[in-house]
Amino acid sequence: MILDQDHHPYFVSTLKQYDNLRMFIPKKFALANGLSNGEIVFKNVENEGLWTVKLRSQSEKYFCIQHGLREFCNAIKLEKGDSFRFELIHNGKKPVAIDIPLAFARSNKLDMRSCEMFLMDEKQRLWPTRLHDSGGHVCIRGLRDMWVANGVKKGDVFSVEIVENGNKPHINFHRHGTGFM
Repeated sequence: MILDQDHHPYFVSTLKQYDNLRMFIPKKFALANGLSNGEIVFKNVENEGLWTVKLRSQSEKYFCIQHGLREFCNAIKLEKGDSFRFELIHNGKKPVAIDIPLAFARSNKLDMRSCEMFLMDEKQRLWPTRLHDSGGHVCIRGLRDMWVANGVKKGDVFSVEIVENGNKPHINFHRHGTGFM
C-alpha cells in the first residue's frame, strides 16, 4: 500500500483480461482500508462519473471486482493491458454536516432554503454539496469526499466565505489548522 501526497492509500495495477472482465484488489490493501465483500463506488476524476461495482473475496490474496466493472471500463475507455491507479478516497464512514452559524446564514440569505451549491477547496477544486435548512440551523451536506481529499480531521479549524449567492451558491473553504472544536 502506498500513500499519495494527500494521504490517500492507493496501488497501481494493470487490467489483465477483457473478455471475462475482472479487476483484482490485493486483500492486504482492501482489509487495511476497511473494504470487504459488497458494493463499492468507483469515481473517475477526469469526467466525474460514478459507477457502483461489486467487491467479492476471490482468494487468500485478492478481492475481485466484476459486476459493474464493464460499464466503468467502457466509460473511461480502459482496455486489457492498460494500467490504472486505484485510490481510496472514502472508506464508508457517515458523511459529516457542517452547521453554519444562523446569524451568518440569515445575513447572507441562506436560511430557510435548501439547494445545491458548490464548495471550493484551497486547491481550487469545486465540490458539489447541498445547503440544507434544518429548522433553526443551516448545514452543508455532501462534504465527505472534500474532507477526505483535503485531509480534514476532527478538531481542524476552518472558515467559509460566500463568493456567489445565486441559485447555486458558491462558497470557498479555508482551513486554518488544528484547534479544539
